Amino acid sequence: MVSHDQVELGDFELGLWRLFFEIRIVGLLALGVISAIPAADLHPLVAVYTLSVGVPLNIILRELTTRTRMAPWWIPALDAALLAYAISLEPQVAPLAGVLILASTSHAATAGWPRTIVALLLGVPFMALAVVRYDVPDGLLLVAGYTTVAIGVSVFVAVIAGEERRVRRSREQLLDGIDAIVWEAHPYPFVDATISGNTDKMLGLDNASLSGPGAWLARLPAFDRAPVVAQSRAAIDAGADHELSYRIETADGDLLHVRDRVRVEVDGDGRPITARGVMVDVTAEVRVRESNRNLAELVERVPVGLLVARAEKNGEFTMITVNPAYERLAGRPATALVNTSVTSAISGPGGAEIARLLGKVHHTGRPQHRDEAG
Repeated sequence: MVSHDQVELGDFELGLWRLFFEIRIVGLLALGVISAIPAADLHPLVAVYTLSVGVPLNIILRELTTRTRMAPWWIPALDAALLAYAISLEPQVAPLAGVLILASTSHAATAGWPRTIVALLLGVPFMALAVVRYDVPDGLLLVAGYTTVAIGVSVFVAVIAGEERRVRRSREQLLDGIDAIVWEAHPYPFVDATISGNTDKMLGLDNASLSGPGAWLARLPAFDRAPVVAQSRAAIDAGADHELSYRIETADGDLLHVRDRVRVEVDGDGRPITARGVMVDVTAEVRVRESNRNLAELVERVPVGLLVARAEKNGEFTMITVNPAYERLAGRPATALVNTSVTSAISGPGGAEIARLLGKVHHTGRPQHRDEAG
């Protein structure tokens, strides 16, 4: 279902509208120059009208559309009125006027076909009046033909534009719903990449500020930058998918650890043409690993015998790992202790007591204490 509500133009649609007006400006400039040449055999006022009205008006419309970010769906009505006056100056431009109306209507239809058709029907009577008043050969047939084609094209374009807009919004909502950043670059990352996803949530920065030339690269700490770029470029040159881990600076100056999974697309000759990546924040994971390493170092150095045991189905407990202090206390190396019963290193009645205490800890989840273990 195509929505006909007037909505703010996205960057892609706004770029198309600006291109639309720029093509018209260039075309009108060319028409103005041609009209001024005597050999063209056109009314002298056509050049004056084109250069003094048509060109400035389209420049104004381009800037107005850019500022408001609203599609000028009414432009077919305005064009029809202006072209009717052009026909009154020079009747032989009527076929060209029909082509321009067709182009104008097809582009305006991206804002929805009902309003575009209304704008077209409001403007067509001006052209019909002009072709009748100035005896344009087959003028009414020409206007009717272009109007019919314009209506069909407007519906067709509106449906395609609406579906494209729906797919794009769905993709944007999907990206906004995941805690990740997605990027695309040609051919290398971190130099001039298109960034999308949750950059504001992860980094406190918007997508546009990270997508410019060198913007992403500038967020990498200087110590990480050279090796990361070298590793990435080597993999991309080889056309190989790869994974990168590095740090990136947030808007607040903090450093996040990220994991970047990169997919490389190559052409028929194996040359890289596009690199795409999905980046996730792994700071919490990195900090847990660092904490575990610190804990492991502490366990290795502490002068207290420590062991990790696994509860078996028969009620026994098997040692999984021990620290050096436990090896010294037991008088045996870790290789002789691991995968044996916890009580194997304890002689006398203390072994049975330790087994009882371990069973109690396992079933209650509460720590137990014994001053001597034998």
